[in-house]
Amino acid sequence: PPPPSNDPPPPEPPTEPVPVVTGINLNSVVKSNSGGPTVRVGNTTYGNPDDEKFVAPSEVKNYAGGKPGFKAAKASSISREAGVGCPSAAQRYPKELMDQGIEGTVTLFLSIDSEGTLVSARIVRSSGNKSLDQLALANIRKCRFSPGQVDGEAVDTNLRHAFRFELYD
Repeated sequence: PPPPSNDPPPPEPPTEPVPVVTGINLNSVVKSNSGGPTVRVGNTTYGNPDDEKFVAPSEVKNYAGGKPGFKAAKASSISREAGVGCPSAAQRYPKELMDQGIEGTVTLFLSIDSEGTLVSARIVRSSGNKSLDQLALANIRKCRFSPGQVDGEAVDTNLRHAFRFELYD
């Protein structure tokens, strides 16, 4: 057999999660002195950079996201989207917000694995009200999911789901 490698072992994976920073991947940009457009560097394009504090490009760490091994199928290959079924308890409108007349829609980005388990959920479009935003995140965890499919086979998928909080007369 060949002798063992003298290469140093690979670095240990980080023990704490990598923070999400909205912006363009550093591998997708180049330094230029030509005065072209400037873009914010990050590790994901999902999110609102105005809601986050600025992070220097040298401080941005790669973000793989979700659970290890999760690899979402390309949207163009999906023959049946993942399903989201929320019980009525997951869609209750809080009385204090109703009394204040607060309405809004929260759009969430969901990652659902091939077993129909919610891997991650995050806000991609706020309602403009932090209480509604947090309620949408809490409510989505009460829902049931079915995995997306590619040619009849269950696959990991990402999708957007909107929670609407509306008052009716």
